[in-house]
Parts: sequence; structure tokens; C-alpha cells
Amino acid sequence: MTASPLSRYQEVDVLTMHPAQRVVFLYTQVLASLHQARALYAAGQREEWGKRLLRAQDIVNELYVSLDFEQGGQIAASLAALYDYWLRELTALSIRHDDARHTRLVGLVGEMHGAWAKAAAEVMSAPSTVAQSA
Repeated sequence: MTASPLSRYQEVDVLTMHPAQRVVFLYTQVLASLHQARALYAAGQREEWGKRLLRAQDIVNELYVSLDFEQGGQIAASLAALYDYWLRELTALSIRHDDARHTRLVGLVGEMHGAWAKAAAEVMSAPSTVAQSA
């Protein structure tokens, strides 16, 4: 199957993002998938609900495998533990819907999204070292 020009553009856009922006983007996608899953479950669309939860799992897996344990040290280890927890919660949700569990997970992902968004904004607004040395 050939990708549409829009999907190719979006893929290139994601791949060329600053790493901090990419993490924020991925967290945004996890949140969107969780919100969509909730709406789909409420509408009785169980198959689509399951697909949205799987999409969230895929994104969290992507975040997990992108961790650099050598460079990231304890922070990477802490994020790995957090992502592992999220994956367990997503698996539990896909087996049996639990609104309280879903709400808790949305809250946790939302908190991390906010923290990463703030950090990314600071990184992106900081003068680059290349410009300083010129």
C-alpha cells in the first residue's frame, strides 16, 4: 500500500522534530488515543475501542525503546519503569474496561505530557550553543 502525500509529509515532520518535541508529540498521541478509546467504549464500539488502546500501547512501546540507558542513567530507568506500568495498565484496560483505571492513566499521562511540554519549550527557547559561539 502506497502512503498518501499527507502521511509521508507527517512522517517526515515527526522524524525531523527536535527530540524534545517528538516526545511531547508522542505523549499527545497517547492522550488522544486514550480519549478516543473512552468515547468509543461509551458508544459501544468495542472493536475500535480495542484498536485505540493498542495504538496507545504501540506509542508507549516506542517511547520505551527510544530510551538511552547509557546517556539517561537514572532518569531513563525511571521512565522505563513508568512506561512499563502504563503498558500493564493498558493491557488490563484492554482485557476489562475500568473507568477509574482509565481516568487514572489519563491523569498520569497528562501530568507527564505537561512536564515534557514545559521542558521542550525551555529547550527550544534556549539560545543554541552554535549561535553563542559565532
